[in-house]
Amino acid sequence: MKDTDNGLRIKNWRGSSPSTAVDITYEDIMLTNVKNPIIIDQSYGSRGGDSKVAISNVLFKNVRGTTITKDEVQFMCSKSVPCKGVSVVDVELNFVGDKGGHPSSSGGLVGALCTNANVIFGGKLSFPMCPKYISFFGIHKNKSKVSTNIFLFCL
Repeated sequence: MKDTDNGLRIKNWRGSSPSTAVDITYEDIMLTNVKNPIIIDQSYGSRGGDSKVAISNVLFKNVRGTTITKDEVQFMCSKSVPCKGVSVVDVELNFVGDKGGHPSSSGGLVGALCTNANVIFGGKLSFPMCPKYISFFGIHKNKSKVSTNIFLFCL
């Protein structure tokens, strides 16, 4: 995918009827200058209420490339039906600045936004994870990235 607004995306409308989206895999994907590289959005649209789509068992694995925004991973899930079993493994995206091709003023730091989502992070990651997490096997972290086959669970 190149020069797109959305890369790997799952979205559903606010106020949607009860349903499920399960066993979704995005693997071995190259993204170039993508605005929203990895996103689950359960609050799409202007209708009122929470989404009632139960999203579970989603895997984002071996995703590489560049992003033009610093929110590399966004999981904005429903309060009434939180996302469960979302895994992010070996995701390495570099922030290249607005419209791509420009160096990052922050040295390429990007981040993850997680709301109402159970997320496991593992493998090589090029970004800090969600702010609240529990470590399963230990943490190796510096200011710019977390790496070396760790697995973390976001609350």
